[in-house]
Amino acid sequence: MALRRYMLLWAIGTLICGGLLVYYAARNEINGTAIYHKYTGGRGATSEAVTRETSPAKFRHATNLLWVVALFSLGVAAIGFTFYRKLDDCA
Repeated sequence: MALRRYMLLWAIGTLICGGLLVYYAARNEINGTAIYHKYTGGRGATSEAVTRETSPAKFRHATNLLWVVALFSLGVAAIGFTFYRKLDDCA
């Protein structure tokens, strides 16, 4: 029973995270603005606001990264719900 509950919580959590990331990616597409993060090795990351017109490559990179992470998160949620349902069938 504990594994079933854990899988359900995992699936709900990743679904919420994926939904938020889809919202932010769609908002970037609609507004034409994004936050570009440049990772500088062990020193962390620097962030800059970019627009579609001023820096299209950085804008596309930032927005595509959000889409990829969102779809990955939603895929993990789907796998979690499927596993939860399979555990329900076994019980």
